[in-house]
Amino acid sequence: MKYFVFKTSGARWVWELRMNEGDVLARSPREFATLAQAIASIQLVQFAASGAWIVDADGRRLAWRA
Repeated sequence: MKYFVFKTSGARWVWELRMNEGDVLARSPREFATLAQAIASIQLVQFAASGAWIVDADGRRLAWRA
């Protein structure tokens, strides 16, 4: 997997997390004015989600990634 960072047609920065085959798994929740802001968003997701639980609609834990 790789994070791809690129400019939109509106000259704003976005990122996508893609599989090696190119399928998009996730996209930045918003567009950013600077490349540095886009990279900071990736780093925040990497850090904050590293130990996130997977839960169902009732909040029951289904799995956890250490």
